[in-house]
Order: sequence, then C-alpha cells, then structure tokens
Amino acid sequence: MLTRVHYAALRAWLQGLPLDVIAGRWLATDPDEVPGPRAALAMLHTIRDDLVQRARLHAREDLAEASATPGRSGTSMDRAIKAVRYLESMGTPQPLPAHDVGLWLAAPLVRRLSAAGIVTLADLNALCNQRGSSWWRHVLRIGPLAAGRIVQILVQHSASIGQLGPHVTCTALATPAVAGALQARRPCQLASWGCHTRTPQAVGPFAVSSTPSCASGRRALEFRP
Repeated sequence: MLTRVHYAALRAWLQGLPLDVIAGRWLATDPDEVPGPRAALAMLHTIRDDLVQRARLHAREDLAEASATPGRSGTSMDRAIKAVRYLESMGTPQPLPAHDVGLWLAAPLVRRLSAAGIVTLADLNALCNQRGSSWWRHVLRIGPLAAGRIVQILVQHSASIGQLGPHVTCTALATPAVAGALQARRPCQLASWGCHTRTPQAVGPFAVSSTPSCASGRRALEFRP
C-alpha cells in the first residue's frame, strides 16, 4: 500500500535528488540500515509501478502514462510530478466490471483465468453466476481454495462489480420479515353471561376433555330477554 512517504520519495526522485539522499530520508526504516543506491532504485521502481496500477484502477491512463515514462525534459518531469500529486489526492479506487483481472488478482491466477478467456472482472462474475459454486472446474489449475478467495473478493466488492447468486456463495437467500406480528386469539369474555377464561390443558389421546362453561349452552338456556 502506498503511503505519503512513498509519494514523497517518488517526487524527489523525479526532481533529480541523489539516490543516497532519498534512501536515507524516505526509504530507510532503520537509521543504521540505509538501502544502497541499487536497492533504493529498485524500491522506487516498485513504487512507480504501484502508482501506475493505481492510475489504471481509476481509469486514468493519461496519469499512468505520465507516471510510467516521465522522460528527461523539464516539461515531462513537471507533468510526471503533477500526475503523482494528483494520484496522491485521489481516494481508494473501487473495482469495476471493466477492470482487467490483473489489476486485482495475483499474476498466477491471472494467467490461468486469461487462458480460459476470462479477461475482465465482468467476465469472471458472469462465469461464476453461470456455473455456480463449481465454476473453478472450468478453469485449469485453479482449485477450490483459490476459488474461495476469488469469490470472497467478488462478494466484498459486489456493490461495484455485481451480485453473485446464492448458488455461487452457497448461502441461503434472506427470508423477508413478516409484515405484522401474529397476535394470539383472545378467549371470549362475556362478562354479562359470567364467562371466565380457562387455562388450556394438554389432552392425551384417550383423555376426555371438558367443555368450557361459556360454550356449553347452559347459560343460553337460563337467559331470558
């Protein structure tokens, strides 16, 4: 992950500061172990490559080109430094369906997916939804462990890439909540007839149940208008 220190080191390199100065001020993690010029240059190349990838994740090929090939002229250097500053101010990119799988997955996985015709994240998402949880069987040399990690990435960024079906993630669909809470029936309360509620009792298979007084009809016979 690129930090502000990395951006500062890259800008200093583009501005022509000596490698030993850059290594001692920005690249050394221990004052007693300062990278040599060769190691410092390799670190700066890695930072530049990460920055180019970040520009492409933002779909800014112009910034990627300016950062990758700054050139030797003053105009090219200024353009590269401005590109680095602009990329530093941009937020964390989100994966998009049109992004190449190589921008988000490791190189070995990318080679195997590319051999199967999977170029973009949209292609990968479509393959998963078409084939279900066993989609990885259609890609040579990708096993269930690597497939599970890929699915985790797709699920994590489903808001920007697209949803995976439950037949891919092996999770049940969420059951919608019942709109209204069920209310238990209230026993009849006929105060004028003297009907009282009774606590329900379990009735065995051969037991005789007694009829509640409110349902026996006795009060109805005694009633006179």
